[in-house]
Amino acid sequence: KGISSLELSEELKVNYKTACLLQTKARILMKNSNSKKSLDSSFYESDVAYTGAPSHNGKRGLGTDKQPFLVVLSTEQENKYPLYIKLHEISSDSGNIIQAFFDQYVKMSNERKLNTDGKSTYNILKTRLQVINEVIDYDKEDHRLYFLNKIISNLNQYLLSGVSKGMLRLYYLRFNHRKCRSIMDKIKNYITQSINDS
Repeated sequence: KGISSLELSEELKVNYKTACLLQTKARILMKNSNSKKSLDSSFYESDVAYTGAPSHNGKRGLGTDKQPFLVVLSTEQENKYPLYIKLHEISSDSGNIIQAFFDQYVKMSNERKLNTDGKSTYNILKTRLQVINEVIDYDKEDHRLYFLNKIISNLNQYLLSGVSKGMLRLYYLRFNHRKCRSIMDKIKNYITQSINDS
């Protein structure tokens, strides 16, 4: 759960404008830490999600004019215990774009496993990861992309409820920092990190 600027000002005993400034700086620090962080796990799940309002011609899925996002989730065990996500707005669902993203943000080795939903665009990663690339029956309760599917569904609800695509980073920032006990812990962690990185 987040905290308002007013609540933060009362907790820190500072004025409202100072609390707003601190919140903005904390968000920038958290965003920067997310953008620099590579996913490092033995198990990953990935898919391309299409977000935005329904298209004018009524199409769904790959044929839409919605915005595609590459979504990668790291988990502690295969299809269990989600850790962190990375979201990236992409121009198209292509193997080269996916490979460039994985090269930059995902630690890869032949011992690590990637679950996908049968798209051939992930085959480009087969020399660097164990790619399980089979069609998924989403009607089954415990399919291989269960958590990723839930996250994408929540993301679509988040975006369709009137939040702009620019708020996408805030969504995954909140997901990746969901285990922090309070906003004060987050601020302390990121101010400490920014001082140590300087």
